[in-house]
Amino acid sequence: MTIDEIAAAAKISKATLYRRWPSKAALVVDAVRRNVRQLEDPGETGTLRGDLLAVLNVVAWELTRDADLVVALVAAARRDDALMGTVASQMRRPGQAVGQLPLERAIARGELSPEANTQVIAEIAMPMLLHRLLWQEPVDSAFVEHVVDHVLLPVLASVRAGAASPPNRD
Repeated sequence: MTIDEIAAAAKISKATLYRRWPSKAALVVDAVRRNVRQLEDPGETGTLRGDLLAVLNVVAWELTRDADLVVALVAAARRDDALMGTVASQMRRPGQAVGQLPLERAIARGELSPEANTQVIAEIAMPMLLHRLLWQEPVDSAFVEHVVDHVLLPVLASVRAGAASPPNRD
């Protein structure tokens, strides 16, 4: 996609586009933002499991609703450093912040150790959801429940139980 193609499709000049958006990356991110609702905090449920399910079900719904757009945006951002930077700052980082909320709440309630990795959703759950999306497998509530119950909670339980670091394999 080029600015020329966008201007032609919109039947406006490139100058008009650049008056509104300083770069192609800014234009693309703005277009995606208008189409994809920003990930919002679904609110506190009172339990770590409930909060994880709530956040990840919102993510799964958004990913499924806009699957082609998400895949295309990720592919385009991999080829364009400016777009990658814009996507990271305007979409990825705010999404990561919302993903941290269930863990921060669980820490505040004493349900989870303060040593817990609050990036576990970004580092584990999101790649799992995106992998399924990429291969056109269901990213539904059943899969979200599987990720929460069989991946995230066991990982977090090891911190909750005060487990030491993994055994030395020497």
